[in-house]
Amino acid sequence: YHPLIIVKVWLEIPPRMMMLIPSAADIMESPHPAQIPHFESIRQDSSSILQGSTSSSSNRMLQAATDWLSSSEFSLLPQPAFAETDMAPAPPTNGEITLLRQAFSTFYGANRDAEAAEPLLTQVIQAWERQSADEKAGLYRVRGDCYAALLQADKAIADYSTAIDLLKSPGGEKADPAELPASLLGRARAIRSLSTKATKDQASQGAKDYEEALILSSREEWDTKQELLEDGARTNPYAAWEYGMALRLAGNTEKAKDVHLLASQFFEDIGDPARSVISLMDAGIDNADYDPEAGAKLIGSSFKKIKLVEGRDIPLLQRVIAKEGESRVALAGLYWTGAGDKQDAESQLGLACERLDQLEADAIARQKINPPVVQAARMKFNIDDIPGALDISCSRLRNKEYLNDRLEWPASLQQRVNKLYALKSK
Repeated sequence: YHPLIIVKVWLEIPPRMMMLIPSAADIMESPHPAQIPHFESIRQDSSSILQGSTSSSSNRMLQAATDWLSSSEFSLLPQPAFAETDMAPAPPTNGEITLLRQAFSTFYGANRDAEAAEPLLTQVIQAWERQSADEKAGLYRVRGDCYAALLQADKAIADYSTAIDLLKSPGGEKADPAELPASLLGRARAIRSLSTKATKDQASQGAKDYEEALILSSREEWDTKQELLEDGARTNPYAAWEYGMALRLAGNTEKAKDVHLLASQFFEDIGDPARSVISLMDAGIDNADYDPEAGAKLIGSSFKKIKLVEGRDIPLLQRVIAKEGESRVALAGLYWTGAGDKQDAESQLGLACERLDQLEADAIARQKINPPVVQAARMKFNIDDIPGALDISCSRLRNKEYLNDRLEWPASLQQRVNKLYALKSK
């Protein structure tokens, strides 16, 4: 209990002073001693009240209490934890609820219109400012999704960050458990869409966000962080592959390799050999950054699994061939600069160009029969956004900007391949 309650109950206090000391209810509802009813009156009038006391024991005890109330020691005592106000915020008005429904219908409805939804969501956020942290967090996360749909990565990052801050603030724990991992994943993907244009701090933050989102997505209560991470990756191997790419961008290729291997395994577990082999080849590219020989072996082993890839998803199959061509060029660069034989390097380069030329010819023939459907623009961050047919060629793989910006290769591997082309061109 608050110290003043003890003063009131246990001391022999004259009636005039009793009138000045607040009730227990008043005290416990007060957020700070300075806001206790009549607090200053107690300080100022206690001396004069003491003069009217007839009990010497009461006099001594009250004098001690008065001295204590007037001392700095009282103000330094730990006080009960109260919110700034105990009054609940006024609930949303009917008009505000109607506005919320209109904004959500515009963004999530059958005729989804992110451009029209953005100003509506902004109005809803302004109207909801008096509401609790968990409710505001959800709105900022949704507007972050809207900005992502509008390809406005910086604004999306800002809204996801606000949502995350609110969810981690007092009251945020009341939100749906899915809100925090969704906001973290949203920010991670918005950062990932920046690719090599992301700052070092953003790249590092993106990798951390992916990790936390995957851990929070775990379906079981495991004992270790690694077990939680693996379970989250098993739940969402797409996000696991993205996490590996985020780690590569942040410069942690050793961990990127491990995560890409996890993604490869979990794609295989769900019967997706195409994305499994893509992830495996990316693991080899990561590995080549810090251990060229081991990276070369891992890339070489991945080619054996390409034979297992089949299906009717033509664009996906084309991306597998494109990834194979990319990986063979990487392998050629590794062989040429010491991880293998130069003759093997030339062989891999020749196979890469042959496969990519076949891919391009096949894609052109298919387009004559079935013209491609123009897809709506969206942020690029996932495994299905890697180069496919007509987006990669042997000549493009000679371009330094293409290796860095489109393929996001580690700098050391770029240098090896550039040396290969430089020497062969002489």
